[in-house]
Amino acid sequence: MRCNKCGAEMPEGSRFCVSCGTYIGNDPIPPQKDNGKKILMISIALVVVLVLGIFGYSAYTEMEAQRQLEEHHWEVHSQALDDITDKKWSKAYDELDALENRCHECDILMLYAKAMDLYQDGHASDESLETAHDYFDQIDPEYLGAMEKEIRQDREVVDKSYKAMLARKAEAKRRAAEAAAARKAAEEAERANNIYIGDPEEKIQKVFGTPYRVGRAVSNGIEVKQYVYEYPGYRHVIIYTTNGKVTGFQE
Repeated sequence: MRCNKCGAEMPEGSRFCVSCGTYIGNDPIPPQKDNGKKILMISIALVVVLVLGIFGYSAYTEMEAQRQLEEHHWEVHSQALDDITDKKWSKAYDELDALENRCHECDILMLYAKAMDLYQDGHASDESLETAHDYFDQIDPEYLGAMEKEIRQDREVVDKSYKAMLARKAEAKRRAAEAAAARKAAEEAERANNIYIGDPEEKIQKVFGTPYRVGRAVSNGIEVKQYVYEYPGYRHVIIYTTNGKVTGFQE
């Protein structure tokens, strides 16, 4: 038996040429299985699993990071509460200020710590006391957190000191105004009993009385006068005026 294609000798009953592989049997060629679609589906499935795995890992990583962040937050928060209880105001403020994920109570505790750090147990300057009072004003009066009682009590203490400071400033201002008014009255009284350059001519006799004599000269529309006063011991006082205004003195 020979191959119809290459002519090679083959055993009887052979279905394929042992030389070229040509099918020489009488039965139809068996159909080849299409594995391409199966491979495509497997590839897609692998891609989907890979993508889901990536997203799943990313979500897990993010959740774990968030958990650690919250855990760190509450550790710092608790430490700050302890420091506030021990009146370590500045330390508590710095700890809370360094947090990246501060909660609402953290912000309130920071205001409280800053206010009390400025207050210095009642030894604050007026400026620091005013700033501490402003910090307390920023704290919600309805706050119901861990430091509710302490904040309420210290708010009352600072507010009392603040009102006392305002009263003291008002009293000091009132006294300063009274002193200024007294000085002004004294200056006016002194001025009323003395003669100054620029005073009107008629004031001369009100202060010094009737002069010994009055000299008068007029030139080019300018009137010049000399009020002469004589006192015991050959003491003379001369007051000069020009056009009705005191312009000079001589003694």
